[in-house]
Amino acid sequence: MKIYLSPSTQENNIGKGEYGTEEKRMNQLTDIIEVRLKRYGHEIFRNTPTMTLKQAVADSNKHNPDIHVAIHSNASTGKARGAVVFCYKFGGEGERLARAIYNELEKVTPTKDLGVRESNNHFGIGKPLYETAYTHAPAALIEVDFHDHPEGAKWILENMNEIATAIVTGINNYAGVDNDINGEYKKVIQSHCKFSDPEGVWNFFDTYHYAHDLYKKIAAGCRKE
Repeated sequence: MKIYLSPSTQENNIGKGEYGTEEKRMNQLTDIIEVRLKRYGHEIFRNTPTMTLKQAVADSNKHNPDIHVAIHSNASTGKARGAVVFCYKFGGEGERLARAIYNELEKVTPTKDLGVRESNNHFGIGKPLYETAYTHAPAALIEVDFHDHPEGAKWILENMNEIATAIVTGINNYAGVDNDINGEYKKVIQSHCKFSDPEGVWNFFDTYHYAHDLYKKIAAGCRKE
């Protein structure tokens, strides 16, 4: 699948504590997401921090991806928490994509989330979120949590891998791609090691951002013995 990733370019949105800018942190998160999606064979295109929103949408449309995924952190009154995923309007592929991502993201968030929402009137009647309205591809805009809440900012910083995994899993579910890319490696390792609790071992391995390389290396060692 051809996927356009569009992390926030909002360099003036500053989060609480050590968060820094929304642009910096969402590009950091997208770095992880991009690497993982490529492992599944997806073709990735991406905006750059120097692009305006209009330029990012034009770039997405130029590449003609199958889906467009915008990745943001949120801000409000400093008291709100929770993830939300926007599509343009309910009833199409944008909604299906948004729900696939949200269904996975809500599993890892520590608070009650805000659901999947239409964005066609986000800023008032006829004033939509730009990326969901003007991309040619079905689009979802993710707000992972609120960076203007101290605990929200802290949670994002401490859970980049978990957030990335949820987003990648949601995208793969939408695309009909098997998420267990390491399934064959697990079979080789378990056949050799005979763990009493293999799922516990896999869960431990999966906490590392280099888990795929770890499975591959261990399986290769098992085959040699």
